[in-house]
Amino acid sequence: MNRRLIRSVRRKTDHRLIVPFGLELRPGDVVSVNRDGELRREGDVPSLLGVKVPPVRPPRSRDRKDVEWRSGRSVKVVFRADGEGSSLFDQLPAAGAKIDISFGWANGWVYAATAREIESLDGINGLRTAILESFRRGAWQPDFALIDSVHTAAKSTFLASETRGTKVVLKVSGQAVVTQPLSAQLTAGVSIEAASSALVKSISTRRSAIGVTGLRVRQRFVGTKLGDLDRPLRGISAEAASDAYFWADLDSAETADLDSAGI
Repeated sequence: MNRRLIRSVRRKTDHRLIVPFGLELRPGDVVSVNRDGELRREGDVPSLLGVKVPPVRPPRSRDRKDVEWRSGRSVKVVFRADGEGSSLFDQLPAAGAKIDISFGWANGWVYAATAREIESLDGINGLRTAILESFRRGAWQPDFALIDSVHTAAKSTFLASETRGTKVVLKVSGQAVVTQPLSAQLTAGVSIEAASSALVKSISTRRSAIGVTGLRVRQRFVGTKLGDLDRPLRGISAEAASDAYFWADLDSAETADLDSAGI
């Protein structure tokens, strides 16, 4: 998976994909991000900061829901009932329900999850001083990010094209009908029956982490050009700085200046 694809999913959804797929993360974990956008667990709040993890807000029942997204109108998804057969691959047998998916462009994607839940940290600003002290000791690195929420799902399916014009047929082994929403169809025990080219894919039939949100400290506070950490930057201490001035998104490039941060 490439960063362009990761950014596309982040813009369309409310979380960041966990890449590599299958990496289990918890609120309060600390990660780094490599050039390809893959996450690496570096530790957690207790091991790196020497303090307890802030309280974790449990999932709220009103937030538990099925979700579905796709990158745009160039992604076509069509459910085919048993006996109808695929319109993308004529040689496939007509027996069994199928799902035809065509991607008009490279990095197109479709994403569905059932019973999605969110756990998140409460009171992360209390970690500011501990992070800066950890940076002084060399334990916290400028590219580290704090995972502040984790999204899990009972079942999930993510498919993305590596090239334009990719065609995929999914075989459905579970119960699904044409009138169901895409979130139910794409998670009904699907498997790839045919594909015209390589795919980025993740299909899970058990509850697992599918996405996160994360924050890192802006380089003005933990960058190599910071200088004396005990001296407030432009008269603004780390403790008194606004959230927009102190924290940056997990994947954001360090381009923000005083004006863009609203200072």
